[in-house]
Amino acid sequence: MMETEKPEELPADGQETMSLGRDSHGLVDGQIPASPEDEDDRDTQNLVFTVPVDHSGTSVYLKGWLQPESPFPPLVLVHDLGENVRMYKNFAKELGDKGFHVYGFDLRGHGRSGRLLGYVPHFESLVDDLLQVVAWIRYKSNRQLPIIVGQGVGGLITIFFHKKYPEYVRQCVLVAPVISEGDTMSPFYRTFIRTMAEIAPRMRLPRAIVPQFLSLGGTEPSKKQQKFQGITLNFAKEVMNAIGEVPQAITAFNSPGMIIAPQQVGRYDLKALKEMLSGLESEYDISLVEVSNIGTQPLTTQEELLVVLDSIYPWLEEQLGTSIER
Repeated sequence: MMETEKPEELPADGQETMSLGRDSHGLVDGQIPASPEDEDDRDTQNLVFTVPVDHSGTSVYLKGWLQPESPFPPLVLVHDLGENVRMYKNFAKELGDKGFHVYGFDLRGHGRSGRLLGYVPHFESLVDDLLQVVAWIRYKSNRQLPIIVGQGVGGLITIFFHKKYPEYVRQCVLVAPVISEGDTMSPFYRTFIRTMAEIAPRMRLPRAIVPQFLSLGGTEPSKKQQKFQGITLNFAKEVMNAIGEVPQAITAFNSPGMIIAPQQVGRYDLKALKEMLSGLESEYDISLVEVSNIGTQPLTTQEELLVVLDSIYPWLEEQLGTSIER
């Protein structure tokens, strides 16, 4: 059955509809309507889909802001914990106005994704989910490799995706990526998490005692989105393990990367990031740009977003070998 893409619109009766199609990768995707608040871009074609990511029936909600035509490779957003793709609407609009096709998806357990499970089971699951999303986007984009942009834990996911599936990344931009536990993580609390994760791995950490490096940013979801219930002890432990392996993961990069790091933010360990990068021997350049007047989630705040984009555009122009109209 051939799928026909249409701009997002709600049916007359207000009910959701879904049409399924199968692409050449064997992935089933369903086009579903967007919320009315998403329908204010003029030239941009807004499309939303469900993309299966495992054999247990789990799907993720994927949204595309697509231009009539684009001279650039597709751009894929990976959001932070506690966020959802709706929060990146301004980012997508800014890049869309420059001619980029922008795709974003809700991580499983967030927003409209992973309704079967409703929580984040493993850090590695998020890395593998991104593979399914990228494969689907490549199919829709004439096999073009994407530029991947990750914020916070989304940046950490992107790092390990780049390590595990390097052939699926053209370039990556890491915005305030989680690459250290910071100086607020006491040895006692670290031991507590690791010990309790063995005893009760699915026990959720109350938001008040979640480690500070897992910021759990974001806002309350809309009525059609599931509320993010927080992280499990096992997931916290796996993120801590991943952080310890970041230097080796970045060394394995086979394409250029850029890191946007906030200055003068107490909970962001810029010193640890600099020390890690100074010891790298990667064949490819990892550009570090320190930006003042931003926090750890700048892509979701309009004023901070514009500051970050002022740093990203010149780097993209250099990487793509073409100018971006500004």
